[in-house]
Amino acid sequence: MGTESDVDARSFRYGPAMPWIYILVPPLVGVGYLIASAQSQDLLPDWSISKSIASCAIVLLMIAGIWYKSLVVIVTQEAIEVRSCFRRRMMRVRDIQRIDVICTSGRGATRTLNVFDTDAKRFLSVYDSLQDFDGLVGLLKFNCHEYGVLVRQRDSFGTWSTV
Repeated sequence: MGTESDVDARSFRYGPAMPWIYILVPPLVGVGYLIASAQSQDLLPDWSISKSIASCAIVLLMIAGIWYKSLVVIVTQEAIEVRSCFRRRMMRVRDIQRIDVICTSGRGATRTLNVFDTDAKRFLSVYDSLQDFDGLVGLLKFNCHEYGVLVRQRDSFGTWSTV
């Protein structure tokens, strides 16, 4: 059933904790906020606006969690595919113009992988919380080597180097 390229495919996805945090925590915080707000309605200028903003924030964060849960990056020798619940995109390895690994300091993700196509449009952007992030970077470097794709890394001080 599978072709040779399907056998050589590796998939990468975010760990199970992050999506569930986005899916479960916002409703709990939102319910707590609404309960606390209901007890002090006189302090809020407009109760309905406050409820609407809280409800929209809850829904948007839950959608982000669903997206994180469904995101899969599939790399073969010939192509890279990004699947999520909202869309599916594919790009041939020879169409990759450059790969950037950006390191940042401070809170949150410390590294970001960006893959750009021949029109310099960003095709893929993932954080280092992706499972086996280093494996994804290494596999893309290996697959893109024969096409002369530029692979750069920016350290936390802003200095670019070619990898």
